Amino acid sequence: VSGKPPLMVDLFGNDLNTLGGIIYFNPDSLSPLGLLGDPQDQSSLSYLLGFGGLHLITLIDHSMTPGDYTTTVKARFVSRGFVKANS
Repeated sequence: VSGKPPLMVDLFGNDLNTLGGIIYFNPDSLSPLGLLGDPQDQSSLSYLLGFGGLHLITLIDHSMTPGDYTTTVKARFVSRGFVKANS
């Protein structure tokens, strides 16, 4: 989908991600009280707004300073994954 902006996520430093790898982002973990819901649930706010799902990693950057190690991942949207039908 060309209309979705790239996902930019700062993580605790790690070397587990690779270029071309797939990550799943669930925005519900960032919303207070879980208001966004599961991006695979058609009745959730994150589904309706197009947030979350599977993303292809296009850039990985590591930053190390004394006492801090951060990994920044940039990824583009691929799919919501398996979409749950409304009950």
